[in-house]
Amino acid sequence: MDKVIDTRTLVEQADAILDEAGTGTARFTVARDGKPDVVISGPAAADGPTDLHERFGQALERIWAHVEARGLPPMTMEEIDEEIAAYRREERDAAIK
Repeated sequence: MDKVIDTRTLVEQADAILDEAGTGTARFTVARDGKPDVVISGPAAADGPTDLHERFGQALERIWAHVEARGLPPMTMEEIDEEIAAYRREERDAAIK
């Protein structure tokens, strides 16, 4: 079960949180300034591959299957980079205003 906690709760209840996460019965998302910042989970909480590269590859395969199933046009890495850059520009410009 995922639980969202703030940094104050983490500091105040660190031992209990680490014990619970270590048993694999819970996974904690620590929010800083209201935004998810870090996840604490024990090794038993991993539901699948623990190797980051393998997990990333599986995520990409799910994304590609999602795109193909909906008949969406595939994007090149250059197009993805352009979309990310455009989004960041919009966010930066909005923050300046």
